[in-house]
Amino acid sequence: MKKIKYIKFCLLAALTLLLSFSSTIIHAQTAPLTVLTTQAPSTFKTDGIPYELGMKFRSTKEGQVSSIRFWKPANETGSHTGRIWSETGTLLSSVTFANETPSGWQQQALNTPLNIQANTNYVVSVNTNTYYPATNGGMTNSIVNGDLSSVAGSNGVYNTTVGAFPTNSYQNTNYFRDISFVAAAPPTTSNPPTTSNPPTTSNPPTTSNPPTTSTSTIPASSKAPWPVFQRIDALKSSSTVGLTKVWGDYFENSEDPFFLLPGVQTQELSNTSGGNYAVYNNIDLGSGAEALMLRVALASGTNAVEVRLGSASGTLLGTCSINSTGSVSTYRTVPCPLTLNTALAKGIQNLVIRFPGTNSTMRFNWFAFWAKDTTQTIDQVQKWQSTVMVNRPAPVIPIAGSPVRTQDLLPASSATLAKSYGLWSPGKTWECPKWIHDTYWVKADDNKIYPTWHPPVDFNPETNTYCTYGHEHGDDPRGSEVFTTAGMPAFGYINEQHAINDPANPRHEDHFGHKVFVANNWTMYNANNSSNTTKCDVLVKIHMGSHSPDALTNTAHEMFVAGKCDGQQAFNVKQFGLFGAPGYFKEPEATYCDAFLPSGITPNPLNQPTDGAHRAIPTKDCYARGTQAEQSSLVQKRTFEYWLTEFVRGDFYFRVTNPARIYDASSTTKIGRTVDLCYSSTHPLAKTLLCQETLAAGSQVVWDDPRSPFRGTVGIESHFSRLAFDNSSSSVIYTDAYGKNARTSPDSSRKITFKQIVPIQGFDYRVSGQDSLFPSVDYSALGKNGVRAPN
Repeated sequence: MKKIKYIKFCLLAALTLLLSFSSTIIHAQTAPLTVLTTQAPSTFKTDGIPYELGMKFRSTKEGQVSSIRFWKPANETGSHTGRIWSETGTLLSSVTFANETPSGWQQQALNTPLNIQANTNYVVSVNTNTYYPATNGGMTNSIVNGDLSSVAGSNGVYNTTVGAFPTNSYQNTNYFRDISFVAAAPPTTSNPPTTSNPPTTSNPPTTSNPPTTSTSTIPASSKAPWPVFQRIDALKSSSTVGLTKVWGDYFENSEDPFFLLPGVQTQELSNTSGGNYAVYNNIDLGSGAEALMLRVALASGTNAVEVRLGSASGTLLGTCSINSTGSVSTYRTVPCPLTLNTALAKGIQNLVIRFPGTNSTMRFNWFAFWAKDTTQTIDQVQKWQSTVMVNRPAPVIPIAGSPVRTQDLLPASSATLAKSYGLWSPGKTWECPKWIHDTYWVKADDNKIYPTWHPPVDFNPETNTYCTYGHEHGDDPRGSEVFTTAGMPAFGYINEQHAINDPANPRHEDHFGHKVFVANNWTMYNANNSSNTTKCDVLVKIHMGSHSPDALTNTAHEMFVAGKCDGQQAFNVKQFGLFGAPGYFKEPEATYCDAFLPSGITPNPLNQPTDGAHRAIPTKDCYARGTQAEQSSLVQKRTFEYWLTEFVRGDFYFRVTNPARIYDASSTTKIGRTVDLCYSSTHPLAKTLLCQETLAAGSQVVWDDPRSPFRGTVGIESHFSRLAFDNSSSSVIYTDAYGKNARTSPDSSRKITFKQIVPIQGFDYRVSGQDSLFPSVDYSALGKNGVRAPN
């Protein structure tokens, strides 16, 4: 027996050696890479205290980190230790620097090279004793060097405790921490992988995005099969003949149709007669455009427009006649149908817009169109965000280069699914398959699987094109600086627990309405000493759909608020937010429209408490109040929803413009569709820019068409006023579903089972005025990502 065991041992040792040797052959090494290469800082800082400073990085290939680098200012002294961490804070390797030079790049080899996985985030950090380099904004965008890159957004991380995992981020500052990395070469076919130990599926991963085995990645650009809105400024022509540039009388920015600001001038084209024309090269019409929309102003008379291919005498695609708009300060969006040669109005074309008429005074500002199957850049169709902001918002997390979703990311068949999981199915032919949507999940405290945040656009490996989910969930929570506290939100978690505690009165909300808001580095002041300010990071998840009858009558909506203020403990509170009284809602706060109304719909459940302020929702009757002039001037103020509640003792205000619904008391469902008002020529909404674009789009636009601008995707002026907590004997407390009856241990008999994370040391911080505003955001990316109602 001893001899047999010895033989087995020798065979095993030989096999191990052989596999090790094979692995060496398979993973032949390439040249070392660094993220920052030879970059050198120009700005240095000192706060008189030590820090742990770091950078998040990742590689598209697996390989080894061989050494750690950092830039040393001339005034910096003392010892330095480099560390590499997992994304969740596990220390993977460390090394103390030796033989440092007085300044410049310092590099220290690890005692043992560290293996890292592909497409996985890591953090490299090196302590500083007094002085450090700091380039604000240097980590806003990803820095790419071959397979190696920094992680875009919420990067440039620090901790005020040396040797501790750095999680805080300030203005995406580049602290010049780096690594040296050697990527492994792709496997050869001479050594196929062993199949002796296949992965088990009996125990699902506990993270929201389990690691993929796919080696393919999402391309930076690809075909988008849904209707995409393309807007081209008249001045962005390749060439013009006879046309002249003039100053317009008010702001008409082709990149931003939602905010037209009277009194701000831009240039446009005029002398629009006598066959003068403009050429626009490489316009992608995809599989076909029904019409061009022309934004023009004409004081009197009429004018004519031709749309041709290639040249001023090229194939005629369409013509249109322009009637007077009343003045050169009054703009209209006019359709120019491309019906004369529809077979040619597709693909990438050079378009010529020609003016054969005799009226030279018309102003031509921009043109636009909707087209399917155009090539889009995925990182630019996730959302549109105002660049004018007080507080730094969540970045758009780039997904180009991320692994393509695969079915091995789905939960295991043995997993317990929450009621909210798996509810969504595609409603349009260009939308993502259901299985891809279902790969975005998170396991919550109850060990159930819940749906979670996902981008509005993804890549479909079945068609090798982009696909859209047709809905969005707001900001990427991974862009929050309290993501390590909040994690990925479990959509429907409060509803699920409430149904267990009170099965006779369940509350369930649809999938579309879950929205995430991220605010990093909000300036707040101490309520007891206004000169004492601090910075707070907050992540909010609220259920706020703007399409269904639910919010007309139900006041309880699932809400999570997680955050951390400098010098204070983190908090994470999850409960129903209350927005007024069940069975009632409020009209928007506009002249003649400010009433609380009964919805005419029975609340579900009946026992929802009254609290918070209200839900303001547009009504059909409100639009008709006042004189015709007042109806026109007030129409935009009457076309938004805002919800107001008190949460963690502060007022939280959420505002959405252009919702898909209006309240219509005469309807059996009590719901009317905002876009339908565009087709009523006498309605004040029909005269707005958005309705004019809808009418000029081509065929009839219905409420759930991506071409409808009334999707509920535009957020503006959302904010909160206060974060306040009393002292607590424990950082973990339990409440009921509405955040009431707090105690330090759960009590299922009283339905007090909802776990809340609160600071032990209480505080009261407030914000004032514009400092409390989130930036304006359009999560439909100005009509480019296929998001539609219901949303």
